[in-house]
Amino acid sequence: MLHLLLNCDEFLASQQIAAIKQQFEAAALAPYTAGGRAITSDNRAAALAGAAANTMEIDGATARGPDILAAAMTVSLFAEPRLIIVRGYLAMLRERIARSKDETSAAFLEYEAFVKALPDLPAETGLVLVDQLPARRSTKGKDDEEGDDGIQGSKSRLDLDIKALTRLPADVAIQYNLPTPRVGGRDAALEGWIQEHATRKGLRLHGAVIHMLTDRIGPDLRRIDNELEKLALYAGDRPIVDADVRLLVADMGEEAIWGLTDGLSERNSAKAFRTLAELWADDKTPFMVMGSIAANYRLILRVKAAQEAGLRSAGDIAKAIGARSEYPVTKALRVAGLYSSGDLEDVMERMLDANQAMVTGADPELEIELLVADLTLKHAKQP
Repeated sequence: MLHLLLNCDEFLASQQIAAIKQQFEAAALAPYTAGGRAITSDNRAAALAGAAANTMEIDGATARGPDILAAAMTVSLFAEPRLIIVRGYLAMLRERIARSKDETSAAFLEYEAFVKALPDLPAETGLVLVDQLPARRSTKGKDDEEGDDGIQGSKSRLDLDIKALTRLPADVAIQYNLPTPRVGGRDAALEGWIQEHATRKGLRLHGAVIHMLTDRIGPDLRRIDNELEKLALYAGDRPIVDADVRLLVADMGEEAIWGLTDGLSERNSAKAFRTLAELWADDKTPFMVMGSIAANYRLILRVKAAQEAGLRSAGDIAKAIGARSEYPVTKALRVAGLYSSGDLEDVMERMLDANQAMVTGADPELEIELLVADLTLKHAKQP
């Protein structure tokens, strides 16, 4: 059986592969439990060891179709179930086809032979193809046409005919539709996924926890899963509440701003501008960025003053300055060591100048970029 996981969310794809592996292990255990027999621990261990030995993962970026087929077509001595997982083969083949001159190229012929052989996969073999096939861009700058299978192809260049795979009969191939849930909108898909995922884990989410996770993390399902595990350990048997999220889950926007602050304090212009580009891509406005950077530097000034007053630990400083948690104080402590108090006052003066320019008609994005360029050239005291 062929399992197609095309353009699936990374976390959802990993869960589906885990489910396929469980089915595969169950098939390996089946001969030992036939007729309702109880399986011994030795037989279970032997069956699972055999399943592991008959599982193969192939890097599709370097593999060729004949190699994948040879692995898939090989039947074990005792006709045991076999599982072959291939990641990135179709994307690699797509690039080879795109570089081809015509449909008689080696890449085209390889793909044609590969698809033609799939209906003949041994019944004991599961072949899993995991790939990301993003939309092409035409030479005119428009998105390529999307087919009725939800995968986009190109009319402007040679491209892999994905429909040859997605239209294989149901008894040959299973296609999984596992996109990343959307944030917000009428269906509130991400919020619904968080609730369902938490329920499956036996967790109770009270208050605005779901909305807070959505706002702080966005559609990163793997990180949401990790954060739910962390929150569950902290909450124990009680429901997870808003205060838990505020205490334990860092805001991704906050993380990005600290990344920008780190770049500025280290005078690392490449890091600072890379983080700034991520903020622009995340639809953060120049005024939001300016306000967040300024807030970070105000905190750094307060932390610096607390250090000069003799406080050393993040916990003591957080209590002394009334910080909501130790997390931002820990970040500020590291940065504070790169500046003198005079340096920090100079930074704040430069930010005031930039803010004044922004509110009096200057291009806001340009002012932020000039600010970043200026501050990464400033001398920073090394710890």
